[in-house]
Amino acid sequence: SLLKMRNKSKIDTFRLKMNDTFKYINNNYFSSYTRYRIACIEMFAQAGSEKLFMSKYFAGQPVLLDNSGYMEFFNEFFKDYLLSGSENISRTDLEKTINGLKSYTALIDTLGKDSLLQNEVLRELVALKGLGELCENSDFDKDAILGMFNEVAGSSKFEFLKTIAKNYLIKFTSLTKGSVAASFSLRDYNGYLYSLPEFNKDKYVYLVFWTTWCIPCMEEMDLVDKLVEKYGTKVEFVGISCDKEF
Repeated sequence: SLLKMRNKSKIDTFRLKMNDTFKYINNNYFSSYTRYRIACIEMFAQAGSEKLFMSKYFAGQPVLLDNSGYMEFFNEFFKDYLLSGSENISRTDLEKTINGLKSYTALIDTLGKDSLLQNEVLRELVALKGLGELCENSDFDKDAILGMFNEVAGSSKFEFLKTIAKNYLIKFTSLTKGSVAASFSLRDYNGYLYSLPEFNKDKYVYLVFWTTWCIPCMEEMDLVDKLVEKYGTKVEFVGISCDKEF
């Protein structure tokens, strides 16, 4: 394969073939998508340096949040970048700005040491991605990171960064112990609409997601029967079928 051979000429040939095959498609989304998908191949095949990829695919280029090809390349290129991808950002710097100062502004200034992150929008995008990764790292203060997400969500001058920060807040605060479960509604076999608040007015709710073809699911049903006998007065047990057809 192209990845195993790590042959740049083969990748260049593949790119030319792609361009020729789809030369009649005049669509900006598609053009950007194929460009950044090929960039992923180049990166995985190690067909260039970090600085080369940065100058070729990020420097002076628009941030294409709505393009899945761009975002896949972005996420792979900057994976674990704050901790291990940058020669200019030390772990000590990160611990100081996050655990000590608890300052998003200080973090952005720290990332400014990296010559590859001089673009303001790209730097903040990398910062949010990095904070999302560090939020699950026990060496860093999760509450401080959530505070930074709140800061961006409330005051960033870039609306799309506000949205990303809000999504991270939802990710790291929803379905955690003590949090309020998200409300949802589903219809039963007869078409009657049920909502989660109907079940948890005065009881805990135990949700069971199952399918008819899932053997472990069927085995869990036997366990649920025993739990109903023991906790039925305190817990509402609700089975939700994930089958597409009945």
